[in-house]
Amino acid sequence: MEQYLFVFTRNISNDPSAGHLLRIALGVCGRAHDVTVFLTDNAIGGTEHGAADLIERLRRAGVRVIADGGILGRARLQADQLGVEPASDDELCALLLTPGVSTHWC
Repeated sequence: MEQYLFVFTRNISNDPSAGHLLRIALGVCGRAHDVTVFLTDNAIGGTEHGAADLIERLRRAGVRVIADGGILGRARLQADQLGVEPASDDELCALLLTPGVSTHWC
């Protein structure tokens, strides 16, 4: 099984490029590959709760969704509210350095 990492720095709810990459992540997961989505920077804007529906869709499809603590704090949301795993920049670096992982960034 191939491993894919999708890193989102753009708002997943309203950025067209982020939306396109989310559809790709879902498609890759649908082909029985291991997919991780890492949310950071502006992937979730303000106190936006619209991202929760997208995250739930990813999780139902079998995508592992993780987010850095900074983004959760800025959005005033808890990881369990969104159904994501909290992560650090060090964890992102470890994922990026994992041999055989195909990384896509938006």
